[in-house]
Amino acid sequence: MLAAASSMLSIKRLSARYDPWLLTGLQTFAGAILFLPLAMFSDPSSWLGAALSTWLSQGYLGIAVGLGAFGLYNAPLAAWAASRAVQAINLVPAVALAAGWVWRGESPSPLQVAASLVIVARWSLRALRPCGLCGLIPHPDSVVHHGGGAHPLHPLIRCTIR
Repeated sequence: MLAAASSMLSIKRLSARYDPWLLTGLQTFAGAILFLPLAMFSDPSSWLGAALSTWLSQGYLGIAVGLGAFGLYNAPLAAWAASRAVQAINLVPAVALAAGWVWRGESPSPLQVAASLVIVARWSLRALRPCGLCGLIPHPDSVVHHGGGAHPLHPLIRCTIR
């Protein structure tokens, strides 16, 4: 948890200067460099003789999961307040369950469906929570108020009348 929190805060701070997708690529590259020495200690015939499907699976995990998932997390983190962006990570189990059902034909249990619905409902309620200062619901496309500047509690979000 400490590593995840440190990473999130580092990306948030660095994204003011660098593109979030560049930072995602650097994260992926650093991870590859970190694990490469471990691969060198293994028997080369075990990974050199791997089937094409194994290499394609590894490529998918590196590109789709590594770059895709982290990039799609780092991009909102750069634009939103860290406390709001971190809420999006809670959707991962629900999205994974839905993806497994749609693309792999997996059958989720009733408990998994119920838990996913709770996660999505909680996230939706959090997104629609009224502002503690003005009582209005934050909305990214509305007219700025609170003295003509950004909202003091939601610096990247404007409020709109309910």
